[in-house]
Amino acid sequence: MLILALVFGSFSIWYYLKNNEELYKVAFIVILLFGLLFMFMSPLDGPSDEMEHIWRAEITSQGVLFPEYTTIGNVSGFESIYSLATMPQDVTLYQTSWYSQDINTSLSLVNSAFIQNPFYLYLVQGFGVFLAKLLDFSNLTIVLFARFFNLLFYSSLAAFAIKKTPILKVPMFIAAVFPLTIVQGASVSADAFIIGFSFIVIAYLLHMYKSKEASLGKKEIGIFFILVLILALSKVTYGAFALLIFLVPSKNFKNTKTYYYLSIVGIMAILSILLVWTNYYALDSLLYSWRGPYFAERHVCATEQLNYILSHPFEFIITFLHLPNQLWNQVDLFSLFYVGFDSFPLFNIAYFIFFTIICFVYPVYENILKKERLIIGLCLVILIVGTYFVQYLTWSVVGDNSLSDSGVFPRYFIPIMALLPFVLNINRRYKPKNLELTVVTLSVSFLISAVIFVSSFAF
Repeated sequence: MLILALVFGSFSIWYYLKNNEELYKVAFIVILLFGLLFMFMSPLDGPSDEMEHIWRAEITSQGVLFPEYTTIGNVSGFESIYSLATMPQDVTLYQTSWYSQDINTSLSLVNSAFIQNPFYLYLVQGFGVFLAKLLDFSNLTIVLFARFFNLLFYSSLAAFAIKKTPILKVPMFIAAVFPLTIVQGASVSADAFIIGFSFIVIAYLLHMYKSKEASLGKKEIGIFFILVLILALSKVTYGAFALLIFLVPSKNFKNTKTYYYLSIVGIMAILSILLVWTNYYALDSLLYSWRGPYFAERHVCATEQLNYILSHPFEFIITFLHLPNQLWNQVDLFSLFYVGFDSFPLFNIAYFIFFTIICFVYPVYENILKKERLIIGLCLVILIVGTYFVQYLTWSVVGDNSLSDSGVFPRYFIPIMALLPFVLNINRRYKPKNLELTVVTLSVSFLISAVIFVSSFAF
């Protein structure tokens, strides 16, 4: 794998040099090549919750868009196939005989199907599973086909977003080829869609930001809010992106009064839909899985947690004042690519230094107003705090005075990477020599180190 990683890395840099200033093409190649390596190296169920994602993908491959929780005898669950019901966990593809067995399509119950997630998150993985069952090879092809089509879809979304965004192409490239991002993209996880689509939302926002005066109307506002809603139904805290509509200068719209009116209406509509979706569907759906007994055993209950917060506001505030400590802990998880496996401390520190420097010195070439920095900064703060708050409600023990058990991981904040330079940038004009080449080279180097790290326990 080391030789392949070096070959792929060298090819990526050569490809950049041959396609200068077409960063989106390089992103597609880098994601696809290194994604293929992770696709074959990632342990079964190694990427977070991959087992449940593949169960949902298989159910989707049956044409079932809204899985139903059923009970057969004394067992309850969702109808999938026997091959996946007996799929081992936390082992590599080469450490089990399961992968070489024939696909058994007999119906069997599995204990989760991520029914709180919209069906469109699983269409491409479901197609991969469908194709594997149609060709009737072995269990291995179910996983590999689902991973491959997910990877292809993610690389296409990321490349398209980088191509279309008029500014911040380099930060978006860095976020798109972040090793953890590619690991998720090369798995069956719905995070591939969520992360890739978040880049699409950001690219469309920046397109509006850079549009000509009086060139935008109701259609563009509507498209933006529809994109945000699609994303937010996948991960509710990303509804905070709706606030970014106010980043777009009012002069870019044909009618300023209509712009403000529709923006407020759009934000309120998304907030209302998400509240209804969460309270009347998503939260209850969490219980139709292994999470139900787990929550009951640990005394995890969103309603009781909310009541505790309202009756103990001071303790709650003290708990969340420790959030900055948690953010630093997220740095230590940069290379925690798989649940149950080790992290890579040197990688975490080096990558943090690299990205921090980019945030400050990358030239945005815009006369960014303080108001605009404030809008994006506020949105990102809401997204971060909102993520911890939602996880605290739904994962922490009632009355917990720590955020460490709230189940927040760096992959939740990957979209933020594409916007942080807009807020922190202190260099508007000066472009360091060979900046893009340096970024591509360092990004590829981090990917090679990640491949070496993963291969140390993958084989």
